[in-house]
Amino acid sequence: MVVVGTVVFFGLAIMVGAMVVVTSAPHIVTPPPPRAGDQVRDRDAEFDDRLLPQLKFQRSIIKHATGGDNPGKHMAVYGNGSAKYMFVGGDGVDQIFDPDELPSRFRVSATSGLGDSGSIAGVIPLDDAGGSGKAVCATIRYRKPPRAGYETAICAWATRVTFGTIMPISGAGTSSQGRTFSHTAVASTMRQMRGDLED
Repeated sequence: MVVVGTVVFFGLAIMVGAMVVVTSAPHIVTPPPPRAGDQVRDRDAEFDDRLLPQLKFQRSIIKHATGGDNPGKHMAVYGNGSAKYMFVGGDGVDQIFDPDELPSRFRVSATSGLGDSGSIAGVIPLDDAGGSGKAVCATIRYRKPPRAGYETAICAWATRVTFGTIMPISGAGTSSQGRTFSHTAVASTMRQMRGDLED
């Protein structure tokens, strides 16, 4: 009886501990909020078909960098002034991400997503992820029309159960088009936005 009681007690303790971990883990806010940092959500821009290639690119990064089938089901466009940013993120429902693998997997997945239209000039791990987990940025140089010669950046963060990407919008007739974005500027924007996109 004592042995059975002890086994049951520890079994329940493990289950409760697991529930606490799951319920206290970060997750992507659903739906994306009307504001993220000092950026305001632009719902009209989200229906612009010219953004589909960028949306596909960011979803491809998430799918390959996480090693799972999560395509990044959450998407929103935010702006403040002349620049606009696309957020794409997802929660790991059936998988656990390894944030320590983010830098190496991010380079491969971003390069794969670009195909022959551009190249990754560098992947930079960030000391400040803007929250838990790890974060990286990459500088992207396009070499084919319509964005040949254009340089921008994309940043991403990963925890054990969330993954998000932030990238300036380009090529959709917005004032961001043709403007160069450094990885430090995009990283700063990501950190500001992340607190409202993930809780």
